[in-house]
Amino acid sequence: MSERFEEAVIAHCAPTLAGHKCGSLFSWRKTGGQDLAQELSSVNRLLQPKGVRVRLLKCCPAGALVYVYRPAMLHKRLERTDIADFLHG
Repeated sequence: MSERFEEAVIAHCAPTLAGHKCGSLFSWRKTGGQDLAQELSSVNRLLQPKGVRVRLLKCCPAGALVYVYRPAMLHKRLERTDIADFLHG
């Protein structure tokens, strides 16, 4: 795992990692020879036992859009009537 990718997850997603937010989104610029799928898999293995998931939302030759989230917290938020009404509207 690239220390640089792990550091980016920490820097951009600290509130989610700490349990203050249900999700964080950040863009990642690829570096030469980097296997982003492997990076995501490694970080997921570390974070899943702590209730955090990492997903690749969009990928292009230059980089990717990465979503780090807490599924249980996100599910609770989406169950709220006011939030569900907003999203349905």
